[in-house]
Amino acid sequence: MEFYDGRVARGGGPFKKTIVEFDDLLVALSNQIESLHHLTLNTLVLHDGPSQDWTETRAASEGGRRRISAAVQFWAFHVRGLRADLYNWLPPGVAQPMLGRLFNDSLAVLTVRYCQVK
Repeated sequence: MEFYDGRVARGGGPFKKTIVEFDDLLVALSNQIESLHHLTLNTLVLHDGPSQDWTETRAASEGGRRRISAAVQFWAFHVRGLRADLYNWLPPGVAQPMLGRLFNDSLAVLTVRYCQVK
């Protein structure tokens, strides 16, 4: 795509309109994918009310071992799968900033929610 960007910037080529439309489509799809995963992480994955019993004084455990909450586990699984999908299907220059924004936003939500726990 970088090869064609230079040609379009100089105003040449019979495919100028098509390349510009394709670039607009890429930006729109990237925004839609990012929005979908942002909403999924913040409303479904990180919101797990039944397993978040904050009034319980005992630590959560499985077989005597302490464990992290189910919401954090599902968040980690989702981010790991999202990373694999983004890097398999998108160029690194598109995938890396998108994953960074999603990771930053969801980590901020996790931080705020866990800092409010008493």
